[in-house]
Amino acid sequence: MDSVIDVNDEVMFLNYKDARDALRPNPNTSVAGSTRFEYRSDKSVQGPRIEPLPPAQKSDTLPLDHQVTSKVVNLQSGSWKRVYCGVGVWSRLSPIKHRLVFLFLGFTMTSEHILQGPEALPVPNVSLGRYLLQRLREHGDRQYQVDAVSGVKTTFSEVLRKSTSLAESLRSHGVGVDDVVGVASVNSLEFCLPVLAAYYLGATCATFNPLYTVREISHALNISKPSIIFCSPTCVSKIEEASEGLLFVRKLVVLGDGTPMSSGQVPFHSFVQREAAADFAAVDVDPDQHVAAILCSSGTTGLPKGVMLTDRNIVSCIMNLA
Repeated sequence: MDSVIDVNDEVMFLNYKDARDALRPNPNTSVAGSTRFEYRSDKSVQGPRIEPLPPAQKSDTLPLDHQVTSKVVNLQSGSWKRVYCGVGVWSRLSPIKHRLVFLFLGFTMTSEHILQGPEALPVPNVSLGRYLLQRLREHGDRQYQVDAVSGVKTTFSEVLRKSTSLAESLRSHGVGVDDVVGVASVNSLEFCLPVLAAYYLGATCATFNPLYTVREISHALNISKPSIIFCSPTCVSKIEEASEGLLFVRKLVVLGDGTPMSSGQVPFHSFVQREAAADFAAVDVDPDQHVAAILCSSGTTGLPKGVMLTDRNIVSCIMNLA
């Protein structure tokens, strides 16, 4: 494009190559003011062409000749991006800075070759426990999960029955809204049961890595303060050592069919002693305010931190990612 891009001109480019070539410093193209460059991936637009526009808004914090900002235009269509270069900025930049600006432009432009997912689904105003309970009832005898090692399979109806029975057992031990249930387990068919049961009761589920050291487990327990902890046989001794002296930990339940190693440990099959009614209902909580889960961060800069997720956070992820 052999022209001088003047003050407040808007240039629309039909494809990325045109935009790149026009913005590349050369004797035939220069910037003489606060100019708007627009790239549009719409073949119905014949470009490049120049249209006068009102002056771009000046920055309150940066001199205009140093201003380089970006702004999305017409977000719903996803096809427009707008880039502002301040007065004379292009002609004053060195070649290496030209490349930096080009890199900046490259990341702010959209293209017809970029795959995009569907629009986000609306999230219902419902607690996580009620949402999951409804999904389990809907799918009935369909396969829910498979143990890759043993080949054992479970159905939605089986998980529904076991998780609601566990919820009634937890309720009988005083677990309710805003109480914390801990889970430290390897991947297993039982892992989901205490998680679901906690959600049904409006409790908070706090998960811990079973490979944590005793010090890391102790730190995580003191963050979330669970009253009942479900754990795998492989890490039960570490959990017991880490929880020693922590008065908020009332019971330690061992998942699977492992034999408890001490009097303070309860086997899972002994803990679940109540059958839930067919019309079992999950507790209603405010999905925007209730903390459904406390997850441990990676701990790259120190000991893990507790990350709180609300019911709405998790329901949104399930609906849009599952």
